[in-house]
Amino acid sequence: MTIEITRKTIGGTYEKTVAATGTAEPLKDAAFMVDEVLIVADSTNTQNVYVGFSAAIHKTTLPANPLAASGQIKFGAVQGKRIDLSDVYLDVDINGEGVWVTFLA
Repeated sequence: MTIEITRKTIGGTYEKTVAATGTAEPLKDAAFMVDEVLIVADSTNTQNVYVGFSAAIHKTTLPANPLAASGQIKFGAVQGKRIDLSDVYLDVDINGEGVWVTFLA
């Protein structure tokens, strides 16, 4: 007898905006574990969005990955680990700008 176990993949896409420049916000307010995440800056953004792993990120403090309009960055979990979207932060140069987040869990 052979038993095959498959893992179901769940994915989704949502928009995340940041209310105020200089105040980084997490991609999710509560723990949300994923295997991969693609972050794409909104095409209508007029300035950069900053992506990093600290609430203290911004262009003048901790290093972050700046994304111009339509710029993107992808993170994949190390084998056997997962990425918690509540540990990924965004900051913006212009209030209300943001990103589209696509994930596989």
